[in-house]
Amino acid sequence: MKKLLIFMTLVLSMAFSESSYYSQNGIGLTSDLLSVRGQGLGNTGGAILDSIGLSATNPAFWYNFETTSLQGFVKYSTQTSGKLQEGFRTSDLGGFALKFPVGDYIGVAFGLKPQYRTDYITNNLDSVAFDGEQIKFYTESEYSGGISEAFLGLGYKIGSRLSIGIKSKLLFGNYDYTNTTDKDDDGYYNSIMSEKLEMRGLQSEFGLGWNQPGNFTVGFSYTLPNLFSYKESINYYYGPDSDGKKEKLTLPEKYSCSIQKKLLKQLYFTSDFYYLRNYSDFVEKVSFFKNIASDDSYFIGFGLERVHENKFNKNYWKNLDYRMGLFYKTEPFFKQNEMIRDIGFSLGMGIPMNMDLSVVDLSFQYINRSGFLEDEIGKESIYKISLGITTGGLWFRKF
Repeated sequence: MKKLLIFMTLVLSMAFSESSYYSQNGIGLTSDLLSVRGQGLGNTGGAILDSIGLSATNPAFWYNFETTSLQGFVKYSTQTSGKLQEGFRTSDLGGFALKFPVGDYIGVAFGLKPQYRTDYITNNLDSVAFDGEQIKFYTESEYSGGISEAFLGLGYKIGSRLSIGIKSKLLFGNYDYTNTTDKDDDGYYNSIMSEKLEMRGLQSEFGLGWNQPGNFTVGFSYTLPNLFSYKESINYYYGPDSDGKKEKLTLPEKYSCSIQKKLLKQLYFTSDFYYLRNYSDFVEKVSFFKNIASDDSYFIGFGLERVHENKFNKNYWKNLDYRMGLFYKTEPFFKQNEMIRDIGFSLGMGIPMNMDLSVVDLSFQYINRSGFLEDEIGKESIYKISLGITTGGLWFRKF
């Protein structure tokens, strides 16, 4: 365990910047699933009845917990672009969750994870004609921040097959934008403008699940906003500053569908789909998002998982879980009528520990990303490795 903590510390210390040039777009790029098991299944698993970890994104499937457990993961990724020599490397803590059973029919979970992240710096050296001469100027823009999600939810089993769930989400985050101008490019800034955007909000997600024992599970969920607001403040180098008041925004609705189907004795098929309405209210009201547009976005993914038998096998490799998946996704923000599109492939492995009360999950993803920057930088290739740890015990069970 000591060596593992040292490794995780080294990984977290290597963060340089976001792993994509597209992170400058809108409120940033969507973050990873909290479950590394789901990442290995092509970012699917919304309908998995996981008794150890929090694999299902639909809260209707949170009633099947056997253990009280804490889970979290770290990730490391590299990015290269087709027309550029330089790339990015980034590492980050991907979030954590705590879940526990309440009797035989209720499960409760809460946690914290990123939802959107952005971090980039741009530089520009140009000149303008003024009074018969060319005046050079150098500008630098820096944009960073993100929105995080703190959630609390429960699942409840009704009868032998039907289940329902509810999840409440607290969304919060800040964005900072700074623009500096150096006239004559002499190393001294002539003007500085900084802008800050504060965001707060609540969302609710309702889930419905059906489990046909030994055959399949299928679930549907609907996410709607309850309240969301923002505050925009501007600090000028010259002239009076602007400290705006809180304004209300409308978040888009989200519809999700997920399924897990048993194919063979130890082989399962998973698939997830979601549809997210556009952030038109964001881009119309908040001047922070200049030249940004939004449209409906989609995700569809497929996965295959071979799970280990309940009994211990002398052949160690037969005690592991193996996963693979494919997915396609579009981002909700874009420029120049060019959506951001991801096509990804994933592999994963689960390593049961502590008599199947804990598990270590590994996943690898390759993502091919295209969008409005393709003519300038080519397509992005992203390689991502995630390490998840779920550790727990039998706390609230009747024996």
